[in-house]
Amino acid sequence: MKLFEYPVSCLRSEEWEVWVNDRRCEVLYTAAGDFVTVAGSEAMHVRISGHGGIRQAKISPAVLKVESEIVDGSLCFELSRPRYLYITAPNCTRPLFFYGEPEIEPDRNATYYFEAGKVHTREVLYLKSNESVFIEGGAVLKAHIHTEKGAENIKISGQGILDAGDITEKENRTILLNGCRSVEVSGITILHTPCWHLMVAGCTDVHIHRVKELGEVCGSDGVDIVGSSHVTVDNCFFKCNDDCVAIKAFEGGYCDGEGNKVVNAETGKWNSPVHGIRVTACLFVNDVCGNAVEIGHELQTEDVGDIVFDDIDILRAEGYGAVFSIHAGDRALVHDVIFSNIRVEHYYDFLVDIRVMRSKYNHDEQRGRIRDILLQDIEVCQSEDNPGYCISAIAGWDREHMVENVTFDNFCFNGERILNKDRLELVTRNVKNISFC
Repeated sequence: MKLFEYPVSCLRSEEWEVWVNDRRCEVLYTAAGDFVTVAGSEAMHVRISGHGGIRQAKISPAVLKVESEIVDGSLCFELSRPRYLYITAPNCTRPLFFYGEPEIEPDRNATYYFEAGKVHTREVLYLKSNESVFIEGGAVLKAHIHTEKGAENIKISGQGILDAGDITEKENRTILLNGCRSVEVSGITILHTPCWHLMVAGCTDVHIHRVKELGEVCGSDGVDIVGSSHVTVDNCFFKCNDDCVAIKAFEGGYCDGEGNKVVNAETGKWNSPVHGIRVTACLFVNDVCGNAVEIGHELQTEDVGDIVFDDIDILRAEGYGAVFSIHAGDRALVHDVIFSNIRVEHYYDFLVDIRVMRSKYNHDEQRGRIRDILLQDIEVCQSEDNPGYCISAIAGWDREHMVENVTFDNFCFNGERILNKDRLELVTRNVKNISFC
């Protein structure tokens, strides 16, 4: 088992203490939550104490059914193998993110290797084709990472921290993959992003896995897949104060620090059709802004389809957005989208929000359409506060721009299968063929 030692400048938690197999771990502080990273393949005996002692606690995801006990004010449990966990206690003001990781071999051949125990500052690190970054566990890289337009065979990996705070570059995406092919991003933890954590813009063949994010500010999307195809996101743990995963398409460009749109030849084409997106085996915590999973709002392309969200635990959806969200705000046809095997532990406002609409984020005069959407094997934990206050909506724009063929198959509230739209508290307009089974 490997524990990581961080530079002295990293803020330590004042609320949580963690021991794994009787070894004390360094727990770091962020405003979004405190976190600890432990790497190994063996079973883990975990002991956690909190501010003033723990009297009760909740361990998520609930599907793991982690058995725990409180011993002398400490939370104790066993893990047969490394897991990602989200732990809360009433007397602790911030959650604890437990990142149990497999051990990995350091990539000593990386173009840019950042060793443990140090803070490395690069402002913006620009990657060319066949270049790689490795951030060793215990290292902190203060930088944004961007690629040259059209770069191929890019790898960003490690078990260290990418800290995006205090970077003065106006482009505010922490990782920007611009028109790339064959990219892997894995293992790292991203902190203090000023806006989107990771933007996949006009790319193909991208694999994002075991990435952890702790987003604080509104706009801190997890992964934005924009005008891209054949993208896989798996085994990630995102805490975002906006969309955890968003699928979009729009013209190349970005907003600078003053909110002005900047467009130039280097931004590339980001409004290609979107196909072949797979988001699997992830944990999401969505704060007050945005949605848990989102397709839209910006969809300035002809076709968005073949999209699967599968085996996902949505631990919290705290704000006024939705858990399952499709906002077709521009001209795109959105079709063949599957949400399957998803567990929702908490939501605040909208549960399902599927609409053809127009908002301040949209530019096309022509409205889009939505069809062939499947929500299958969904388990929603409803609290006593949800009924009457938390609704769903499915709505087309007009009779020519409708939502068609939406199927709820084994969609359950607290184990009860929902068989009609009234039980779902579903509001509809300009829709055709909504079915429950």
